[in-house]
Amino acid sequence: MGYADDAVAVLIGLVVPALGYRQQRQGLLRAGGPGAVPKVALYWNASLSLVVLCAAAVLAWLAAARPLAELGLQAPERPGTGAIIAAVFLVLYLADTRHELSPRRIEATRLRWRRNTPFLPQTGRELAHSMVLVTAASVCEEIMYRGFLIAYLIGLLGASGVDLTLAVSLPAIAFALAHTYQGGQAVVKIVALAVIFGAIFVVTGSLWLSMALHFVVDAIGMLLGRSLLGAPGARAAEALDDGGV
Repeated sequence: MGYADDAVAVLIGLVVPALGYRQQRQGLLRAGGPGAVPKVALYWNASLSLVVLCAAAVLAWLAAARPLAELGLQAPERPGTGAIIAAVFLVLYLADTRHELSPRRIEATRLRWRRNTPFLPQTGRELAHSMVLVTAASVCEEIMYRGFLIAYLIGLLGASGVDLTLAVSLPAIAFALAHTYQGGQAVVKIVALAVIFGAIFVVTGSLWLSMALHFVVDAIGMLLGRSLLGAPGARAAEALDDGGV
């Protein structure tokens, strides 16, 4: 590991989580607040930021003459084991989602989402543009926080026992802290999600399965946001908007 690796690791492992905390403290993502960014612009700006960060990680990797396969951009080595872990994750994720949307909790969930994730789409146009961010996040965040950061820590700490546990857990915590603006409950769930994704990467040596799961989770979140937060007024405004997608 060289200086470029160190710089990228600090950037995505410390700076980005700190910015996520700052956003939460200052309410920079609060819809309708002073200086609020329109959601469509927010999706594209966030996507561009992810692509730039991901490119930095990939360039640092290539500069050290390491093959992209070792970054996780290869076919899974043990696809069966990875598929089992993915299936368990999906069962737990869908069970939690069903619980959050149960008749007894749906209003509390709606209020929490409005407060913590006002960037969720409320119109069909916003939903369509949000898929750009879903795609960027599922690819770029997996490369950064699973492929690059786990490999970086394994290079520093080792690949067995407690060292491997730390190499998977620390990026998971950093990834969750980068999403602090979504609220404490979401951070806890994101840590668990990231640990499972990290385990899939370690077991299979590949990011493709975790990228697919990441896309599914984020896409479901956007679709549920459109369904749960979309108001008649928002849909009427969309119908009158002649700007197109």
